[in-house]
Amino acid sequence: MKKLAFKFILLCVPVLMAGRCSRESETPIPQENLADYGVDATFDVGENYTFKQFVSMETNMGKQVAGCNFLGNQMVVAFGALNYLDPTKSNGFNVGFSVDNVTHEGVYQFREEDSGAKNTSSYTKRTRSGLITSTPSPLMAYDNRKNYWRLPPDKDGRCSEQQMQVGFQSIDVTKYSSENGGVIEGSFHINVYYKPESKCAQYQHQLITGNFKLKRVNIPL
Repeated sequence: MKKLAFKFILLCVPVLMAGRCSRESETPIPQENLADYGVDATFDVGENYTFKQFVSMETNMGKQVAGCNFLGNQMVVAFGALNYLDPTKSNGFNVGFSVDNVTHEGVYQFREEDSGAKNTSSYTKRTRSGLITSTPSPLMAYDNRKNYWRLPPDKDGRCSEQQMQVGFQSIDVTKYSSENGGVIEGSFHINVYYKPESKCAQYQHQLITGNFKLKRVNIPL
């Protein structure tokens, strides 16, 4: 299975500090609240998480982070808990979706990942089954490349697979800025699938939905 990598690049934005007032009648410039930027995500297994772009959030899954990068007009929103990077851990995850030609407010939809991986969704998590041992905990990689339904084994014990339609990836950009450091807001609804190694097991499906308000980082071409 193809491994997708989404980099979390955090944009350091200086907080606007209000100047000293020489007269009581002067109104200080309001400071920007960087805690407002981040991602709220819901997994269909009933889990809800909040990820901040500029505020460090330490959890039992590691630091939770979020970011929004643009390579030209290709938007990548990524968020997760950084224990997924540590093979000695048994939790942590990374979610990302990449959408091409994001140039304005509107709804962007696609199903399967395209050949250039410009329209794609992924969910990678660190898991461990059974007792904790010295064996590194494996990564499970979900994506939107395929969705198969495995049919029951025949009389000879052989399994077959039938390809089903991949669910829509729908990203609704409700606020758009082309400027580096500009605000990008919206919501997302993504479907990703994992192929178990066990014989005749059905593909696992995960629906992830949420909202985001992020500062964009323009990556030079």
